[in-house]
Amino acid sequence: MTFLVIALVFGFAIDFANRLDPHAAAAILWLESNSSVKEQVGEIGGARIVKVRYFGAQAGRRGVDREYFFVVRGSKGHAQIVVRAERDEQGLYIYQVRE
Repeated sequence: MTFLVIALVFGFAIDFANRLDPHAAAAILWLESNSSVKEQVGEIGGARIVKVRYFGAQAGRRGVDREYFFVVRGSKGHAQIVVRAERDEQGLYIYQVRE
């Protein structure tokens, strides 16, 4: 029972932290509209970020590029999908499915 409570608290903490990331919402929208993801899982019922990895860090700054590890629920089943968000020369993010 204690483990279940700890897991729930940890899950809520991750969700709260992801909501503070303005790029996470854009990654979710991109994922939900991606045709290759829809082909794999069907009509998407939900996507949840379970992990974020930052890279491209500079001294004193967190990484500007990100990889979002999603668990996606769709009409054809579930999938674990990694979406990479990389910043281009204009400062805009380019999203691509990595796995």
